[in-house]
Order: sequence, then C-alpha cells, then structure tokens
Amino acid sequence: MIDETIDWREEEDDESDRNETVKRVGVAVQRQKNRDGSTTFLLRWHLDGERKYFHSRVCRTEPHPTKRSMRDWEREAAQARYAKEQEMNKEARDYCTPCVLEGAAAQYHRHLVANRSRSTSERMERLMGHFVDWLTARGGPKNISGVTQVHVAQYRDHLMEAGLAATTTNCYLSDLSAWFRWLIGESLAYHNPVAKVNRPVRQSGRAKRCTRCGWRGVRFLRNRVGRPAATDPAYCPVCGHDQLADGVSMTTATEFWDVLGQFETEPRKRATVGLLGVTGLRRGEAAALRWSAVRPDDRMLVVPAGSSESTKRHGRNIPIISTTEGFLAVLRETGDPDGYICGCDGGRKPITSQVSNWLKPMRLSAHDLRRFFRTALETVAASERIDGRLAGFVIDDLMGHQTGRVRAAYTPQSNGAAARPLMEAFGAWLLAGRQ
Repeated sequence: MIDETIDWREEEDDESDRNETVKRVGVAVQRQKNRDGSTTFLLRWHLDGERKYFHSRVCRTEPHPTKRSMRDWEREAAQARYAKEQEMNKEARDYCTPCVLEGAAAQYHRHLVANRSRSTSERMERLMGHFVDWLTARGGPKNISGVTQVHVAQYRDHLMEAGLAATTTNCYLSDLSAWFRWLIGESLAYHNPVAKVNRPVRQSGRAKRCTRCGWRGVRFLRNRVGRPAATDPAYCPVCGHDQLADGVSMTTATEFWDVLGQFETEPRKRATVGLLGVTGLRRGEAAALRWSAVRPDDRMLVVPAGSSESTKRHGRNIPIISTTEGFLAVLRETGDPDGYICGCDGGRKPITSQVSNWLKPMRLSAHDLRRFFRTALETVAASERIDGRLAGFVIDDLMGHQTGRVRAAYTPQSNGAAARPLMEAFGAWLLAGRQ
C-alpha cells in the first residue's frame, strides 16, 4: 500500500519551492519542401510567455533523395531535435520540484481517486507500489528524477522472468508511462524513461501445450479451412497429435445434438445453448428478450431493434419451430415466467454471458452457435433448391445483418412470413440428424 501521509518534498532542499511553474519545452521537427525537390528540416519550439515560435535549420537534402538517404536525413534531424530538447530543458531539469518515489506515487494516486474510476486507481496503486518496492530492494534511486531507461528495462525483464505474458507486461509499461507523463505535466519529473524502452513482442494466436507430449508452441485454430493436419498450426510437430481432434466441430445437425448432449444433466444450460443455436441470436439480444417477445398466436419471436448507439441494432422476427418451442418450455419452467427469457441464474449475471465458459471445454464459443445457424440455413436452402438470391436475403434478415444502405433504407423490418418455409425445412433437417 502507498503511504498517503508522506512528505513528498525533500526536507534537505531549501530551494525546492522556486520556479515550480517551469515546464518542459517540446521541440518538433518540421519539414519544408523546396522547388528543386529537396527537403529542409527545421526545429520548431515555443517558450512560455512568448507569442511566436522559434525555428532553427538543421539540414537540407539533395534534390529528389532516395528512400535510404531520406532515412539518414531523418535520423540526423531526430538526433538534432533530441540534443536541442536536452539543451532547452536544462533549466527545467535543474529546477523541477524534487519528489521522492513514494510521494510521486501518492500524488498520482490522489489524482486518480479524484478523476478516474475506482478500479483504475486501485490497479495503478498496486503497480506503483510494486515498482517502488522493486526499486528500493535493488538499491535504486530514491528520487523520481533519478529513474532512467535502464531501471525500466530491468523492471521489464523482471516481469518477463516472473512469468507474465508479453501483453500483460506491455500494459504495465503503458501504465508506468502514463504515470511519468502526469509527473512531467506537474513539474515533478523532466523526462519519461519508459518512452524509449523496447516492448516485448506479443505472439500472434494462443500458444498452448500439446495435450499429449506437453510441447509448447501449438496454436489452436477454431475453424480449419480444408487444409491437411500436417500444415495446420494446431498440429504438434513433436508427437504428431492433432489438437483439433480433441474438440467438437459443429457443422451438421448430428454434431449440434452432440454438443447439447454434454448438458443432459443441466436442462437450463442445454435449453439456453439450444435456443441460441436454432435462432442465431446474439448474446446481448438473447439477454434482453422478455417473454412478451414470444407471440404464440403466429409462432413468432420478435427481436427488438437495439439502441441508436449500437451497431447491432437490426430488429427482426424469427419464426418459432417445434425445436425452439421445446427449448422455450424448459426455460419457462426453470426461470421466471414473467421476466427475461434468459434471466439471471441464482442471482448471478445473465446466463447468456456464461455460454462461452460452458462451451470452452469443447473448443467452441457462443458465436459458433450463431455461425452454425447461418451455415445450416445455407445448407438447407441449397438442398431445398431455393433461389440463391432470395435465400440470401431471407438468411440476412434472420441473422439481423444489414445487407446494404439502400436496401435498409427502403425495406421495412421483415415480418418473418417469407422466412417460415426455410425455418420449417431447417427444423426438419435438425430432427433428421437427431439420433
């Protein structure tokens, strides 16, 4: 924890209260194109109290320089900018308010408590406390102005050796950089040591261990697009084990019922997963549905349009088939018949937000249910020899996809009547695949 009562000014400095308003001067590199095709690099800066900007010429390139020579000129201009910035900020560095590490952390924590959320202030409090304790244990500087890039780089290596992922380490360094930027604005520091520290490279994909031999480096792909296993990243090159063989794919009706078979002892979970699979609802849409959205007279499920701030706001009517009626009956018996269809489970968050956790052991996600719904409709439309253009419009309406700006402006919300033949064929296709 950070001590809030610490005196953040050093007692031995008698002149710490002078020139507290000295601010860091920023120097920028400005390019100026010339008529002969050359480029002139200028340094541009502004001083407090002055109404104009100051310029200083650095160099001028040859006419029409190549990309390689242009990079050399840019490097020279960057070095000149850095030297000029160090020269201009010498006064700010000499007269910035001395501040010890614990005091700087306490000042920034009070700023976060007053201007940021509670979670942000608590996260930064833990990070700053860990960074200060690590510096103290290594005999590092006691003043915040003594922290250098070497200290931050060593702290980065310490986090990586402790087992933190590259993404987490990058987040920690970004938070430290925000802390130092705030200190610079308050004249408590004169430079940001995190700015020029190399960040760890984040690996693409999710590197896992092979479930058979333990080799690390296997990357799971949720969908395999017709490639042999030996060329797939989910294939282990050490023991030859196919990681996707452990999971359950879901492209046919039989595989859909196999997934539901994993929840035989939990009827409410089974009904929720099944409802998302046979309606193609988004999780947010399913969580907002009330029982008043079910129209038993014409067997229609009315999905209201979302708010104007949301991009997923396409309302629609989905015909209810016999399979959907079975899932709704289970949800009505096990839930609140007057509230939400997918209401809270035991006082917790809506059960639709837990679907991904239920499907994670099978290497599936909640969006795979929506993907299955569209794939199945396209399969049924092809087998029933429905016109492809007409089937595409109907499927887009059932999915809630806005196919085009013109069509969305002139076509009203579908009443679901055109989609009923396709949905009835989809229901028969599902029942035929049930074993």
